[in-house]
Amino acid sequence: PHGILADMKVYSKPWGYSLKDVKCPVTLWHGLDDDVVHFRFAQDMSYRLPKAQRRFVKNEGHYSILLNQRDEILKDIIGS
Repeated sequence: PHGILADMKVYSKPWGYSLKDVKCPVTLWHGLDDDVVHFRFAQDMSYRLPKAQRRFVKNEGHYSILLNQRDEILKDIIGS
């Protein structure tokens, strides 16, 4: 649980900037079956990021989305 607790400390403290000030495009990938971080957190973040796109994927969880959607995520990152 040490990794999860460390992540929560990062997320719960001010980041030094507002999400509305992020001007570059951002895609948030999130599994709808994630039982570690609920998709509503990504949804809320996407509303705060001016150029956010959401990729909510059915039948994917916190870890499985990276394994099962790897190719799609990489295509998204490199823009193909």
